[in-house]
Amino acid sequence: MMTYEEMYHAYQKLEAADQIRNLVSNYCFEHNCALQMRYYRNWSKREDIRHEMPWGNTTGHRNLEYNNPWHDVVRHPDDAENMKGGAMFIHSTTTPVIEVADDLKTARAVFLSPGFEGIAAKKMGTWANSKYAYEFLFEDGEWKVWKCRIFPVFRNDYFDDFGAVAEEDMTKKKRVGMEDFHDFFRYGTDVIMPRNEPDPPRPYDTWEPGWNFGTD
Repeated sequence: MMTYEEMYHAYQKLEAADQIRNLVSNYCFEHNCALQMRYYRNWSKREDIRHEMPWGNTTGHRNLEYNNPWHDVVRHPDDAENMKGGAMFIHSTTTPVIEVADDLKTARAVFLSPGFEGIAAKKMGTWANSKYAYEFLFEDGEWKVWKCRIFPVFRNDYFDDFGAVAEEDMTKKKRVGMEDFHDFFRYGTDVIMPRNEPDPPRPYDTWEPGWNFGTD
């Protein structure tokens, strides 16, 4: 039979996992209506926060400042008002695997993310499927995002066969001020998919470096 302390510890881990699930889901809803900038209030205040994207990686609070140059404005630069046309970003998250450290100080999670995007002014519609890896910190009484890495699966125009899409040249889209980025993965007849990344987290006692991120 579990002791009271063991039951309370198990409850804390379940509560943490539920808060983390809601944290990531809130981003999906904010992204849907081009309010991604609001999500950065949910990031840690530490200087080693890490955001790894297909088009560039950023470390530290300059990540937040770079992605939100207006500081007090939460609208994405590609929102409908700025583009003079409609914008739609649907990136849901499914199939979560969440592990909270036994010391209750950090957590790890991975998600599948099927999605599609539409920008009316550019007459553009695309499928954009990815996988996410996250690390979280318990900071100031709340769970905060510490690290996030997006693993692209495929991205193609709405009417294209995703099995025949050529590899996207992301070097032309690398943003100024961002660090080197990892390869943009493609789905095709000459590659094997799914590649086994990110590695789903396994139970762990306390945080150690070396899980799914280029820099720890």
